[in-house]
Amino acid sequence: MTITGADLRQEAVIANNLYNSGLADKEDTIQQLEGLLGKFHVAQNAKASDFNKIADIYKTLVETHDRGAGQWFKDLKGSSDTFEKVKAPSPDTEGGRAALKELKQNADLANFPYTGELELGGEAVGPENLNARLSDNDYHTGKPGLTETVSANVGLAVNGKYGAAGAIRNDGNPKNGEIIDRKSGLVANIVVDHKTKRVNVIFGGTTSGLEKSDNLNTRSKGNFLTTLSHWVSNIKNALGITPHSIKQAATLTQSVADTVANSPALKGYEVVTLGHSKGASEATYSALSLDPPLRAFNFSSADLHGNLVRSLPKYNVDQAKSLIQNTHIKGDSVPNVRWIAPGLRPLGTETVLPASADGKKGLIDRHDQFNAHISSNPAVAGLSV
Repeated sequence: MTITGADLRQEAVIANNLYNSGLADKEDTIQQLEGLLGKFHVAQNAKASDFNKIADIYKTLVETHDRGAGQWFKDLKGSSDTFEKVKAPSPDTEGGRAALKELKQNADLANFPYTGELELGGEAVGPENLNARLSDNDYHTGKPGLTETVSANVGLAVNGKYGAAGAIRNDGNPKNGEIIDRKSGLVANIVVDHKTKRVNVIFGGTTSGLEKSDNLNTRSKGNFLTTLSHWVSNIKNALGITPHSIKQAATLTQSVADTVANSPALKGYEVVTLGHSKGASEATYSALSLDPPLRAFNFSSADLHGNLVRSLPKYNVDQAKSLIQNTHIKGDSVPNVRWIAPGLRPLGTETVLPASADGKKGLIDRHDQFNAHISSNPAVAGLSV
């Protein structure tokens, strides 16, 4: 039997009416609503309005219910020591326009693991950006570049510095900036922006891999085995078990930071992490695992489980609001999973942008095509990036 988003919404309204009429227990109603929200990923014709209606009913019941997550839900509506919702930058001020330009560039970078296409400063990225030289005179001399060096550092061989826990078998091409372990589901790209002096460590989400395409179905089929590994990591995170890809992401980021710090050609460059969906959770964890911590720019972020957050240095987590920047499109269901999984803990700041007005209104589209929605945003589209 086919289930639609409208069917789930109607069930939620009926369940709420039964509770309000005194014919159903509050705890049972809450559990029923959690089940309806959990079915949304398989619903046909799923609309953001249907999801939001069920979520609104659910939140209202939970906030008036005496259960452990109550205070946490109140924190999510406003702010906490480590998480806060913030407004989008305004194009009416110089600072706002600069922030919007950076937001657009970060969205392009976060989209790179999916499409393999990226422009920096109006030009397509090339070898100098994806595998930058490490000294002033070694480029095109046969010496390994940044991504090649990092790939070798985090290889399968056990070494004293990184150990086996974060070892990576690179199935990607480091000369193209790729570090991909299909077995664990880790997908990362390293892109050096010489204009801004920033080394970007970018983590891809669930359908990313060796196959590059802006089409979700094409990527899912081409990266089938990697996608399965992605889902294993997603499930582990939801259960509070540290996924192997997160350990690898932290190891990779540490290696990049170490290599950049010892590179004459990259002296003074900042290392940051970026990610989309599952990749955003890896970017957050990696950024906060280092000493000192890094900045992270995330899109459609999958939150970390509280167990993983507690495994990070507390001093770094306390700085999350100044380090971790999250953005998603309104109605994107992945960041909203936190409402039905109280074990998840959002970190940093979060900005919600409206969906584009060109008919792309599906929940999956708002998640997968995040960059297209941001590019179409009137505040962004009018800027010269």
